[in-house]
Amino acid sequence: MEVMMLAMMAIVIVAGIAAAGCAAMCYRAGLRDGLAVSRNTDPGPVLPERKPNPPEEAEQDKRIDAILANVEAYDGTSNGQEEVK
Repeated sequence: MEVMMLAMMAIVIVAGIAAAGCAAMCYRAGLRDGLAVSRNTDPGPVLPERKPNPPEEAEQDKRIDAILANVEAYDGTSNGQEEVK
């Protein structure tokens, strides 16, 4: 019984710390946006924009797609298989 009470208290403490952290982050975002509006500037995106994949990653993705297509088309022979370098 005492162990369960200690576990429950630990959960409440962790949840309280998480809630306080969320509140602090929301306050910080609101402060940033409010200051930007008062200065007549654009506050910018909430999340940073993602950069497109570099060409070498795009080539790697094509290679992986070709390998997976070969696996799907495999019927015990080399029919329908594409050579991948």
